[in-house]
Amino acid sequence: MTPDAPAESWWRSNLRTEPRPGFQHVLIERNVCKDSGTSSIEAYNADDVNIQYNETYGTVKKAGGAESNGIDSDRATTGAIVQQLGI
Repeated sequence: MTPDAPAESWWRSNLRTEPRPGFQHVLIERNVCKDSGTSSIEAYNADDVNIQYNETYGTVKKAGGAESNGIDSDRATTGAIVQQLGI
């Protein structure tokens, strides 16, 4: 792949040989989320995530959504800690 190739092309060509792009060592804290759709706070494709001291309320399922939740440690997330919540 050339450096100017679209990101989707890079992803497909390196799917089995390169680590997935994502986030590591993430801290999400002291947020208030009201009336969010599907998930107020969602960790997706992340490693070593600490979600703490957050408040979520009024979360609603969007049309076509599989679920609704205040905090979601979702697909390909490892090492997540969720603590001290107001849900």
